[in-house]
Amino acid sequence: MKTFLLSFALIAVTGAVDPNVLKSLVGGGGDTADVRFSLSPLDGSYQYAYQTADGTAVSQSGVGGELAEGTARWVAPDGTPVELSYRADAGGYVATGSHVPQTPEYVYRALEWIRSHPSVEDVPYRNPYSNRPNQYRFPPAF
Repeated sequence: MKTFLLSFALIAVTGAVDPNVLKSLVGGGGDTADVRFSLSPLDGSYQYAYQTADGTAVSQSGVGGELAEGTARWVAPDGTPVELSYRADAGGYVATGSHVPQTPEYVYRALEWIRSHPSVEDVPYRNPYSNRPNQYRFPPAF
């Protein structure tokens, strides 16, 4: 965590001295039109955004190691505008956008069926041909 914060602080200081250095680190040199970056060492939060001359725009904010959320916009090779929003936290990574596949309906139906049919309590197997319980079901007690 300290290395993460130190890295962002070093990049921020370098970018404050010469903004072209930060632009080349983040966006690939002269194509970057606008770069913004901020870091709060008190609570570990950060925020950055950049936009390139071709219309690609990326922004992200969060708290280091706990939460990250942001958006990205670009134009696909076929000319379709694409927008991606995402959030990553302790619960996982969730991305939304028109190009991101949606969960099929049958998955929701299966989850609902599982929820409405609770599992049966696990009982030792009994051999229908014998009154003795299956001796191999559980290890013997010594």
